[in-house]
Amino acid sequence: MFSYGSALRRARRGAVMVAAALVAAFTVGLGAQAVASEPVVFTAEVGGVVQVGRTLTAVTDNVDATYDYQWRVGGVVVDADESYDVVASDVGKTLVLVVTARQDGFVEATVKTAGLTVKRGTFASFTPKITGKRVVGQTLDTTVPDKGKVSIAWLRDGKAISGATGQRYRLRSADAGHRISVKIVQRASGYVTKRTVSPSTSRVKRAFASTAEPSIVGIARVGKVLRAEAGEWSPDVTTFTYQWYRDGVAIGGATKAERRLGLKDLGHTITVKVTGRKAGYRAESRMSVATAKVRKGIISLKAATISGTLKVGRRLSVDLGTVQPSGVTTTYQWYRNLKPIEGATGSTYRLKNADEDRRITVKVRYAKTGYVTRAKMSVGVADIEPRNQVMRGNGVWKVGTDVRPGLYYTASSTDSCYWARLTDASGSQGSLIGDDIGSGHRMIRIKASDEYVYTEGCGGWIRDDGTGREKPYLPGDGWFSIGSDVQTGTYVSTDNDQCYIAFMDTPTGEWADILASYVLDGTISMILQEGDGVVEVQGCNPWKKVG
Repeated sequence: MFSYGSALRRARRGAVMVAAALVAAFTVGLGAQAVASEPVVFTAEVGGVVQVGRTLTAVTDNVDATYDYQWRVGGVVVDADESYDVVASDVGKTLVLVVTARQDGFVEATVKTAGLTVKRGTFASFTPKITGKRVVGQTLDTTVPDKGKVSIAWLRDGKAISGATGQRYRLRSADAGHRISVKIVQRASGYVTKRTVSPSTSRVKRAFASTAEPSIVGIARVGKVLRAEAGEWSPDVTTFTYQWYRDGVAIGGATKAERRLGLKDLGHTITVKVTGRKAGYRAESRMSVATAKVRKGIISLKAATISGTLKVGRRLSVDLGTVQPSGVTTTYQWYRNLKPIEGATGSTYRLKNADEDRRITVKVRYAKTGYVTRAKMSVGVADIEPRNQVMRGNGVWKVGTDVRPGLYYTASSTDSCYWARLTDASGSQGSLIGDDIGSGHRMIRIKASDEYVYTEGCGGWIRDDGTGREKPYLPGDGWFSIGSDVQTGTYVSTDNDQCYIAFMDTPTGEWADILASYVLDGTISMILQEGDGVVEVQGCNPWKKVG
């Protein structure tokens, strides 16, 4: 082999000499041309792994030269291309590359590489992968390499399974409880035989012979409990687990056999997935049919009862009993003879004068988000006793001690009732603040500034709380509170002779509080309006409401 550096220097000297010779020849005329005497300078070697299945390439380093190639195996020329594909028949033989180079101005040169022994080929790295369910009756599949002749053997716990030599293997009863793997053997002429075993599967399980679609028992309403029933499975299941779904989406934490429906379920459908498990068997899951859309819940309740002393002035309370679910809000409306009492909307109610001998009930309204609002009337109470009387009989009564300030009326009709409001109990004319005398239904307004009250012939008195029977007529002689004792409207009385009528803001017995007074005969029409205070009639024929 030539040294490229020394050859190059010699080539340069030769070129100078040839050039000089050419100049001399041209000067004297045509003559013999100079002949190259230096060989082409280059190196050659085999590129690649000398192994069956590989491609070898001739590697040279003089880019100005052209080359001819000979690939020789066992002394025989097998190819004349720049590259050579090693074949199986080459195994064990010596491979040599012969390269001949040509280049202008240089003598043709040939290089032969050292002999190399051809080795057997090797297959690419490959690991079989098993797919399929590890359950008796199911089929497993394995990947296979794409090179060489492939043989397959399925293994049970590392031992070959008789007859199981295909790419697919159907699991048998004998496989239950065991691990399955597969051995792949690759063979090809000129190649090293390759044996590869896959990783083992998990233990093969049996399949349930039969399963059942679960059912949901219960009413699809907020607050109600739904229960999942798994049905009959064969063989018997050791453990069932549950997962509840809302519109097909798993509900977090809802993993018990029973589930109480909540507000989030309203308007949605519910399903449940039941999974059965048994040692040695593959877990199986079945989904139930969906419920109807969940409706609003129904509040559970009983008719409320009323407790308390049945006497005017005393307070009644509502006993709701057991109400389900918790968190229900309640509102109230009290009734007198099935007519709502204005302003009586609390859980308690203080009995009024108008309630005497009437039937009292309360309607309770129950409400909760996600539930149907309900309203139910309580059990009623009756036989309401009248308010306790004060200033019973004749006498002088200390205001603030014997009687409180306020409006009072006689407990019964009187023949001649006299009362006086006093600054002291001396009995002098100077102590008189206001007084009144008359028959029938009498009234008195006691002020906080009064010191004493004197009554005679009046019987007992009842404190007026602003309520009454609101009669559509005037029941005889006396003072009557408009809008409480008697209804507002137009009243007519006929054939009167000296009928006395007086209007007053309130019955104080003071002249300044009298708004108007009349003595009339014949047919009289009288209009009573809200806010008119009280009216007194004496010696009049019966009054009839006409409008």
